[in-house]
Amino acid sequence: MKLTPKEKLIQALLRDRRYKFRELQGITGLSKDNLNALIAECRRDGLKVVYGKLDRTFFLSHVPTPYTDGFDMSWLPKKGKLGLISDTHLCSNAERLDLIEKAYDQYTEEGINTVLHTGDIVDGWEVYRGHSQNVKVAGVQSQAKYVIDNYPHRDGIRTYFITGNHCNKAYEKQGVDIGSLIVNGFDHNGSHVEGRKDLVYLGQYSRMLNLPNEVTIQLLHPHGGTSYARSYPQQKRSREMRSDDRPAMQLSGHYHQFCWIVEDYTHMIALPGLQDATEFFVRLGFPRQMGFCVMEYELDFIRFKRVKVEHIQLL
Repeated sequence: MKLTPKEKLIQALLRDRRYKFRELQGITGLSKDNLNALIAECRRDGLKVVYGKLDRTFFLSHVPTPYTDGFDMSWLPKKGKLGLISDTHLCSNAERLDLIEKAYDQYTEEGINTVLHTGDIVDGWEVYRGHSQNVKVAGVQSQAKYVIDNYPHRDGIRTYFITGNHCNKAYEKQGVDIGSLIVNGFDHNGSHVEGRKDLVYLGQYSRMLNLPNEVTIQLLHPHGGTSYARSYPQQKRSREMRSDDRPAMQLSGHYHQFCWIVEDYTHMIALPGLQDATEFFVRLGFPRQMGFCVMEYELDFIRFKRVKVEHIQLL
């Protein structure tokens, strides 16, 4: 019986060999675009098809842990726009829902339908000493419901988010993942709360996104305090990246400050926040910026051919 291109590809990968792209084209008989689409389909089916950037080969990974699994976004256009946002800190006394709404108004005007959020969508509970006195909604379920009810919704826009240190305090203490509650829903005070279908939860602290042409974006909510040079945390992380899995872009939150540098071919973009200066910021003297970003891009193979980031500063 004649094998389909997909069956031929899987059969080849199961031989535990590394293949150049042209070799896989020869095996499957597919064009460049059709083979890229087939590889993306195999990944969506659960096959860990990896592209090794050092030797430029494709192979099947048998690593059993989920930490290196990327999230498929190969459906994105190779040229387009993305919304970038971070550190919205809903439920804080210092939340600025009015400014978050402005961000989504701008995304709507720009025709953007995909927004990436790099963590701390919610302010959490008892993150540091005295924190509970500066939060207006108590408890992980109540905060999840607040996000479901109040985070901006726009028809046609989906927000893909990771959780940060504020979000994950309840997970550290009680094993409750607020990101899962927000998207999947839960029972609360005797009734069922429906999750948000326009919010897509990608995991805690970090997730790699797989775009077309083997381009990768890492979403990251890092750890640590501020430094003398704003770019230093990004430079330090870049030095520690392995060459074979270096992302084409790293988008990070946590510091509430905008900074964009390019290390090797990796665009490292730290995003501003959308939370007023809390007593924590004031006491420790942490600087902050209020705003969001619009990114216009064009993809090359494994990297960005063109990137334009507009930083919209608020207040």
